[in-house]
Amino acid sequence: MNQNNKIRWFEISAVALTGICKFLLVNIFDLQQLFIAASILFWGIYIIYRKKRNKDILQYWGFTQTNFLKTFKMVGIFALILIGLFTANAIFKQYQLLDIHLLYVLLLYPIWGLIQQFMMMSLVLGNLIDMSSKKVPEFVYALIVSILFSAVHFPSIILMIITFALALYYSQVFLRYRNLYPLGLFHGWIASFFYYYVLNFDSWENVILPLFSF
Repeated sequence: MNQNNKIRWFEISAVALTGICKFLLVNIFDLQQLFIAASILFWGIYIIYRKKRNKDILQYWGFTQTNFLKTFKMVGIFALILIGLFTANAIFKQYQLLDIHLLYVLLLYPIWGLIQQFMMMSLVLGNLIDMSSKKVPEFVYALIVSILFSAVHFPSIILMIITFALALYYSQVFLRYRNLYPLGLFHGWIASFFYYYVLNFDSWENVILPLFSF
């Protein structure tokens, strides 16, 4: 899609600023709910704004039905492997497996997962590649995006490792099929099981429920 490079750089800069805000609001001031709410609101408004100015932008970004099933299968296999490992860990450590809170999180977390995939895949990876002179292999940009996505999850080492692998695999699927919906869905589900079955952390009680107080 023909798009002004100034807009592309604005989008990349806005994503970078979102990452900086994460470190300030979450890592330093412990305001995770404020950060998530503000990020979803800002990027939601931006998506609506751009859609009104360019009716084809959603298709370009990956908000489309095209290749949905192919993408779903590709990321679903990866997700099942990770969730299986998380479940085995929970059984070994005797964590509670069945919890109504987990169901709530599985329903809502994909919204935040979709926003994150939109920022990293559509706005950063997509824009960098489309502005490229084609001399740089796409995998190099995918690697850069994966490193950045991993770095945002500092200081949790295990989370950084998982998000790096997730972003690296997702980037290849996105570049092939250009569909965001399964990426966001499985991102949310993988994260949900990771917090409950690996960190033994109740995301509903500690993150999502307080989010509604904003």
